[in-house]
Amino acid sequence: DASYATRRRSQMSNVFGLRAPRSRPVLTGAGGVLGYPLSGRGKGFDVDASLTARVQALYPNLNAGQASDFVLSRLQAGESAQQIFTLLGNRQREFDLLQAELDQWTAAAFPQPGRVSDQQRMAADIISCWRQGIYRERPPLSTLSLGSVTDLPRLSADFSHVQSLSVRAEALSGEQGTRLAEHFSGVQRLDVFLEATPGIELVDRLNRFTGLTQLTLGGRNMAYPAAFMHAWGEWSVCST
Repeated sequence: DASYATRRRSQMSNVFGLRAPRSRPVLTGAGGVLGYPLSGRGKGFDVDASLTARVQALYPNLNAGQASDFVLSRLQAGESAQQIFTLLGNRQREFDLLQAELDQWTAAAFPQPGRVSDQQRMAADIISCWRQGIYRERPPLSTLSLGSVTDLPRLSADFSHVQSLSVRAEALSGEQGTRLAEHFSGVQRLDVFLEATPGIELVDRLNRFTGLTQLTLGGRNMAYPAAFMHAWGEWSVCST
């Protein structure tokens, strides 16, 4: 509600026009990894080749140099090789569980033979997005679009590295909306595509994303009722 909004310190953007969802998450940086390169190669640190290989096996979007940089960053932070192996083992179990959750979800969609379903495409995008989050201690930088999907399952993996999220308004309702805000707790930019006239309840749903600093609402030939604009206006202006 508006009283909650007054406690929000980030300034929200104005309502823009249509922003069509994309089917693939944006990848930036060499090798499709979002992060910061190390300034040097870590003098005094020897990188175990098996560690680099294990990083690449879990994060195939990284080349050998980028995988080595990740290992070096952990060594420079004071971790031992065994601690890094343990970290990667935990990440592997996290990935395996995520894969199992997505496999169960896509199987329930009953895709037609020879045809890739929306759920299968989304599952591939989510896996790619997860692999962008190798540096979890750093600010969120990743982008993900859920496209037309409004029934994303509960995900146990970490997606706190997602900075920008695109969704349909239907995906923000009920338990689904609550899960999205939990899964993508680091989201600062939210693009919402509307297919029906929004009610003031949408404002409460948007408030679940507590780190939001930029918001775009869009739809084809969308008319916003006065009650919604009043609630929306109070929410956005009071967060200044």
